[in-house]
Amino acid sequence: MTTKDALTKALTGLTRSNRDFAAVTLAACVALLDLLAPTYLILTGFYFLPLFLAIWYARPWAAMAVLLLAMAMTLYESWQLLPVTAAWWINVVEYVSFAIVFPLVAGLLWYAKYAVVSLERAASVFHHAREGIVITDTVGNIIDVNDTFTCITGYDRDEVIGKNPRIFKSGHQSPEFYRDMWLAIAEHGAWSGEILNRRKTGEIYAELLTISAVRDRHGRTQSYIALFSDITPMREHQRELERIAHYDPLTGLPNRVLLADRLQQALVQGQRKRQGVAVVFLDLDGFKAVNDRHGHDAGDALLVESCQRMKSALREEDTLARVGGDEFVAVLAGMSVVADCESLLKRLLAAAAEPVVIKGSSLQVSASIGVALFPQDGEHAEQLLRHADQAMYAAKQAGKNRYQFFDTAQNSQVVDSS
Repeated sequence: MTTKDALTKALTGLTRSNRDFAAVTLAACVALLDLLAPTYLILTGFYFLPLFLAIWYARPWAAMAVLLLAMAMTLYESWQLLPVTAAWWINVVEYVSFAIVFPLVAGLLWYAKYAVVSLERAASVFHHAREGIVITDTVGNIIDVNDTFTCITGYDRDEVIGKNPRIFKSGHQSPEFYRDMWLAIAEHGAWSGEILNRRKTGEIYAELLTISAVRDRHGRTQSYIALFSDITPMREHQRELERIAHYDPLTGLPNRVLLADRLQQALVQGQRKRQGVAVVFLDLDGFKAVNDRHGHDAGDALLVESCQRMKSALREEDTLARVGGDEFVAVLAGMSVVADCESLLKRLLAAAAEPVVIKGSSLQVSASIGVALFPQDGEHAEQLLRHADQAMYAAKQAGKNRYQFFDTAQNSQVVDSS
């Protein structure tokens, strides 16, 4: 093998595969030895294979033994082939060149071995990472993806290579979102955040995404790497926790916690817009008797159906919350005087009094309703709830199945509107 052939093989190996470090290194070493001492290659080539195997399989003492043996044998053979008296200086040159070149070859082999190990380790991380990984070129075309990417998105590797990640867009992010994202990558070299994307099946899922720019030593971007994980189960669990914390588990209506927030928002908005707010306290009449006679399952079914009907009687912007077993509070925005909310109150009474058929039995209850108006009946949420509760008890005492408004002038007196 000539020097040119050896170098050509080395370069060809590099362009063909980054993993073929062993063949490239051996070819380069042969070329180097050919440059230093052509006749010397015949004498020492025998030792390359055991040296390579010893280094490649991490046997340093074996590699050292091969080196020492090769040096000793070469010295002996050199003195046998070329008489000392004729060309003693040729033996010295060959021996010295051997002492220099062979350790250099060993070092190159060690480097080649650990380069291959590093590549294999990186490839193992790439393919076994629990995060999805996407590598793109500088214009955004996909170069490679890992196995987790396929598990999350449903796309096979061959389906996305050469395509732009725009195929995963869900349409839930605005163009401004993507513009700001790429500006951050250009300025800081990376971006991280949550995004909604679309699987191959069309399902929308949430992912935690990090995009990093891969740059050379001159700062020029060579490619982009995106790491992402599917956080849809976590988001669903979070929504479930929020639902448990803010909604009644039986009826699905807001509970006391969410009611307090909604009422406070309504009061702030009413004050800003100079509009009134009606706080309605509702108690079902005869519900305890239904529970006692038909059982709690029938009572729960009655509650669920009655809540749906009462909620349907209100406007979309109104809030109906369950604050007790058979007690409810409604927040009605834009209600400044009695006449504004009377039609809604009548619909509430009708919805609550409508019979419900449970397991073949017709069950019926009614409602007693008390109303307090903001700001005339109180300026604070607690005060309005207390006044509406007082008006509700007055409605019960007046005969039930009616609504009554709190009278601020008499404090405990109410205006009968049945």
